[in-house]
Amino acid sequence: MKRFSYPQSSQGNASHPFDDGGEIASFDPGNDPAHWQSAGEELASPSGESIDDLLAQHQPFTSPTWIDAGDRPRGQHALCPVHYTPSYAYPLVVYFHSANSNASELLQVMPHVSLRNYVAVSLGGNRASDQSGHRFDWSHGDAAIGRTVDDTVEAIADVRTRYNIHEDRMVFAGVRDGGTMALRMALELPDTAAACVSIGGRMPDARIRNWKALQASPMRMLWQWGTDNPKYHDADLREDCRRARRINARVDLRLYTVDDESDRSIYADANDWIMKTVVSNSTGGDRWASTPVSCSKN
Repeated sequence: MKRFSYPQSSQGNASHPFDDGGEIASFDPGNDPAHWQSAGEELASPSGESIDDLLAQHQPFTSPTWIDAGDRPRGQHALCPVHYTPSYAYPLVVYFHSANSNASELLQVMPHVSLRNYVAVSLGGNRASDQSGHRFDWSHGDAAIGRTVDDTVEAIADVRTRYNIHEDRMVFAGVRDGGTMALRMALELPDTAAACVSIGGRMPDARIRNWKALQASPMRMLWQWGTDNPKYHDADLREDCRRARRINARVDLRLYTVDDESDRSIYADANDWIMKTVVSNSTGGDRWASTPVSCSKN
């Protein structure tokens, strides 16, 4: 797996990410070890609870929302972390599911990211993709985008009434088409999203508002792609990089020799990136100030 980051120049001249062949480093959690779960950590308690036992300890709730076309319900799901501590302000993951799926996909993804580090909330897609209304995808029409912005703001407000959320540690994330929508929502709500993770999802097209705000306060992004995925193309990635440059986004690009981005190591890598990039760097000062990550000695 290869890691690329840009811009790399202190003068702001962004070199193309394909120019850097550096390997990714491991992340060692430090500031809040009682709350952080690092990549590769076994999901089991000292008493030997299994992952199913840990999932049973979660407090998922469903808050029905409604889609205008046909008034079909699409559930909003949220997950409370294992051993939730009300006095600790948790990072929030706002999750956007893949196409032809629904908000319950969150329950399949988060065990591979972390069951301890985050409160998480997911939204149902803005367009039904089957007649029964159980599966949804994402439309990028103006009305659908406006509805999704409203739903995202409402979901965040809802979850903040239930759990202690750190207002500077909200990360939008999604898989494939959901990754593209996560990127678009982060760009639509730059004062809300601290960063965005897109797993196998392309950068949204040129219909991006808030240009000046985004250029003045660069959005931090993690893009993860499986290079053996038939939907992955170098030309598309280069175009996405050009789009990101136009808004001065700071992108970490990670390429994996897999054909499906649902690989567990990709989710664990996303967890490490969020903890290092968002949680460690949200205590004050320059929002994106950081030091180089050296290769792990392990």
